[in-house]
Amino acid sequence: SLLASRAAVIPERVFMLYQGRTFTYAETVAYVERTAAMLAARGVRAGDRIGVMSLNHPSTVFVLLALSRLGATMAPVNPDYGVEEARYVLTHAQVSGVLCAPDALATVQAACAELRPAPWLMLNEGSEAGLALFDDEVARIVAAPPDDLSAPQTTCVFIYTSGTTGFPKGV
Repeated sequence: SLLASRAAVIPERVFMLYQGRTFTYAETVAYVERTAAMLAARGVRAGDRIGVMSLNHPSTVFVLLALSRLGATMAPVNPDYGVEEARYVLTHAQVSGVLCAPDALATVQAACAELRPAPWLMLNEGSEAGLALFDDEVARIVAAPPDDLSAPQTTCVFIYTSGTTGFPKGV
């Protein structure tokens, strides 16, 4: 509701700047709504978890806010992780999908190779035969977004901390 309340008051003010591209509050709200509809169309429901393995990118912000709207959880994965660390996080978080950067794709594919059910994969930019591209998937959405299922007690993010006792711990 914070984003929506700001968009109502200052819709044309810049919310996010990424590599010279700006997103106003109004544009961000619209993108989050379409992202929520796209994720819902992919089967994401309240309580589900979606992994994100990327450096900073606008899609990460849109997905985080859309997942929160759906009552689902984002599980960010450090893009410097190797296959074993990524597999651990994605398995432990029980993700049903992963959004990743092209540079992380090979790691994500290897990390998800044995996960059952296999999570869907999507790139946040670039192209790879047979893989969905975030902006294209969002642009295809014509359906209205689902009802807002967020609640104060809903977990928004599982952050995996590094530690001194082995694999990262989800908190």
